[in-house]
Amino acid sequence: MPPPPRSSDAVAVAHRLTRLTRLTRLTRLKRRTLGALLVAAAPLTVAACAVGIDEPAPSRAQRAASGQELVGSLDSVPRAPPPPREWVVTVGVDGDNFVPETLLIHVGDRVTWVFASDGHSVSSGFPGEADDMFCSPNDALCWVGYPNAAGTRYTHVFEHTGRYPYFDAADWQLLMVGAVVVEP
Repeated sequence: MPPPPRSSDAVAVAHRLTRLTRLTRLTRLKRRTLGALLVAAAPLTVAACAVGIDEPAPSRAQRAASGQELVGSLDSVPRAPPPPREWVVTVGVDGDNFVPETLLIHVGDRVTWVFASDGHSVSSGFPGEADDMFCSPNDALCWVGYPNAAGTRYTHVFEHTGRYPYFDAADWQLLMVGAVVVEP
C-alpha cells in the first residue's frame, strides 16, 4: 500500500483547483475536464482528511509567499507607462490660433510649439494672467510675452498630471488660447 499523501500537498491541489475554477471562464468541455480533475483530486483530499488535518487553509499571503497563489488575469499585472512622446503644436498658422488647440498627452511627454508666423508667444495661464509655469522662448518673464519669429521652436516637458491652459501673451487681447491635458 502506498504511503498516504502529505496533507499539505492535497490541500494545495484542492485550493489551486478551486481558485482556477473561480478565475477562469471555461467552456462546457473545459468545465467537464476540470470537474473530472476535481473528482480525481477528491480521494487525495479525503485521504489527507483521514490522516487528520486540523490546520486551517493557508491565507492568501501565505499562498503568495509559497508561490501557490495564481494570478487572476493579465489586467491585474501592472503595466509600464508608455514611452515619452513628442507632440507638435503649430502657432499662428492660418491666423491667430494654436493647432491643435487642445492636446491630450501623458506624463513625461514633451510638447514643441513651432511658430509659423511672427509676433506670437506661448505663456501658461489665462489671457492676461500668466502663471509662470512655462513660456516661450526660455521659461522666463512669462507675463511679458516676448514675440517669437517664424520658425522658432519652444519645447516643454510635462512632468505632472493636470490641465495646463496657455495663451499668446504677446497679444493676449486676441484670446488666442490652447490647453495641454496631461494624464498618467
